[in-house]
Amino acid sequence: MAQPARSEPQPLSRQEQRTAASRQALLDAAIRVLEDVGYHDATISMIVRAARRARGTFYVHFSSKEEIYAALLTQMRHRLHESSRAIWDSHQPLLSLRKSIDLYVQSFTDDHALWLVLDGASVISAQYQRERSALRAALTTDIRKGIASAGNTRLTGLDPDLVSTILAAMLEETCATFLLYGNELSPDMITDHTTALWGRILAYEPTAN
Repeated sequence: MAQPARSEPQPLSRQEQRTAASRQALLDAAIRVLEDVGYHDATISMIVRAARRARGTFYVHFSSKEEIYAALLTQMRHRLHESSRAIWDSHQPLLSLRKSIDLYVQSFTDDHALWLVLDGASVISAQYQRERSALRAALTTDIRKGIASAGNTRLTGLDPDLVSTILAAMLEETCATFLLYGNELSPDMITDHTTALWGRILAYEPTAN
């Protein structure tokens, strides 16, 4: 049976373009405010002033400070997931693993302020708890797909879903422990050691030259 042709996405109207631009301006401003004063001291007034938008415009898009920062965390999650998918090459699992881990580790520098929000505010915010769980789930899914595509592993007798969950938690907690509050380890050291450790666990072999 023939599949129905997919319709091409329709271009946004001028009003839709203005609405999208206004929302993005608020998101960009929220990041700047977060980096300047931290989550606790950030206010909606600061955000709209930095975005050069009216306060009422904020409430067209977001209901609270919590919601706009949750939206930024969602953006970060999608960005990491899409970048990781683009990197992965099943014919070079160890190299792909290194690139994927480095991407995630580097995010703790590039998106440092957002990771601080996630690490601190998720203790008291159900919305941030959901964002943290979704980010962990996305990382777990990427690891699981990598294991499946690489094929040759030493996981006989182990649940690959549970292994993926444990490895995801290991990477997240390692980065949070050593990069969020003092840079006790360099990002390169974390990437090197995590790649070597996971490579041995998953039996990923270096690609022959």
